[in-house]
Amino acid sequence: MVAQEHFASNILRNLLGSIMRIHTKSSSHLVDDRRLVFATPPSQPHEFRILSAAINVCFGGIGSIYLSSKAPYEGLLEIPKRTKIIGFILSLIPTETTPSDWLIKHLEFRQSLPVSIPIMVGGRLYPAKREAP
Repeated sequence: MVAQEHFASNILRNLLGSIMRIHTKSSSHLVDDRRLVFATPPSQPHEFRILSAAINVCFGGIGSIYLSSKAPYEGLLEIPKRTKIIGFILSLIPTETTPSDWLIKHLEFRQSLPVSIPIMVGGRLYPAKREAP
């Protein structure tokens, strides 16, 4: 069953990514040449929410750079050196990595970027508390 879920996820991700690439190539709809960068940092394997957000922004007229899941912070730091970006959109959900480990990496990443480049973080960083039955 897990293999089937991974297979279906790969097909859906490739389809959505193709739609975004096709739409981006006809860039006459874009407001300007700046881009928003969408990514999930290391230890973040889930990407459908961030991919959906990238597609919505692209269809709204803002250029999107979508990076696959588990994008290393070091690689993210290279993007502003090579292209004009508006900011970063990161998606985070709970993993085995403790929130304090993530926070340290995130702060190091923030300090390495120019102040003019914002970082927006979404997703469910902490697991929901469950009430006892």
